[in-house]
Amino acid sequence: MFSVDDLRLILRKARQVLTPHGVLLLEPHVPGVIRANFESEPTWTARQSGLFSDRPHILLEEGFWHDDVQMAAKRWYVVDSESGNVTTYAQTVVEYAPAKLVNLIESEGFAVRDVAHEDWPTGTKNNDPPAEFCPLVAVAQ
Repeated sequence: MFSVDDLRLILRKARQVLTPHGVLLLEPHVPGVIRANFESEPTWTARQSGLFSDRPHILLEEGFWHDDVQMAAKRWYVVDSESGNVTTYAQTVVEYAPAKLVNLIESEGFAVRDVAHEDWPTGTKNNDPPAEFCPLVAVAQ
């Protein structure tokens, strides 16, 4: 959800408040998850209430994947059933290649290591759905 500049600023601020060897836990998405969750055909549904309105409304939803910038965008249009007023909500999410993300984190004064702890909920046990996040530990240098 963060641009490279915003991500650098967040990492820089985290590094400033951590002591040497302090730990920052990150949960970036597994590659492909963002596209799978955001890219969708337009849909509409009639609702009595919901996340976007407590009133009866029609919810129009559309999602796009922009391969050139590895970014997804989702838009929701809420049409109030009584007044006809339309409210628009939007979200964009960037998918960083794991190596690029690690390089970015390390350039801000961290050493990155993968989490291999058996108790971490990765979704790989039993019949759990596949993992959506690949946890990383960033250790302040």
